[in-house]
Amino acid sequence: MLVPNLKCSVERFVGVSWLCALLLALGACSREKSASSARTPVGVEPGGPVPAADLKPVNPDDPPQAQEKARLAAVMAMRQGSPPPPPPALRLRGGELATPEVLAAYNQELLRVRILQRESPESLDALVQKWIRQWRWLPPLPTPPPGKRIVYDDVNCIIRLDPP
Repeated sequence: MLVPNLKCSVERFVGVSWLCALLLALGACSREKSASSARTPVGVEPGGPVPAADLKPVNPDDPPQAQEKARLAAVMAMRQGSPPPPPPALRLRGGELATPEVLAAYNQELLRVRILQRESPESLDALVQKWIRQWRWLPPLPTPPPGKRIVYDDVNCIIRLDPP
């Protein structure tokens, strides 16, 4: 009589274990979906392509929420293979004086290439060596004014002047 009760207890334990495992798996899936949808930029469908009009380089002068929105839109566009934003109005030849307009145009072109290639340079050295010299995806960097230098912001994937 002890053996049938033991068998029944084991079967119940296995059944309850499977039920718990199933509930945990379903809970993890729902959390993963909600976390990914929470990071979707406003006006962008999670599975749809990112509109090219929403793709702009990060502006370091914008508030943190706007910077985060621009970063996320670029990452989503790279992952989804969205079309790149339009080319900058200012045609870059390389070596121009690094005015705010030239930096904005260069960062727009850098964003276009990042989305087309689906990757980003890791550092200023990688940007210059690979992206400009080796692969010729971008024109040479602008010339910084005296007393300043060009730096690459690897978080925002833009170039800027230092000190500002």
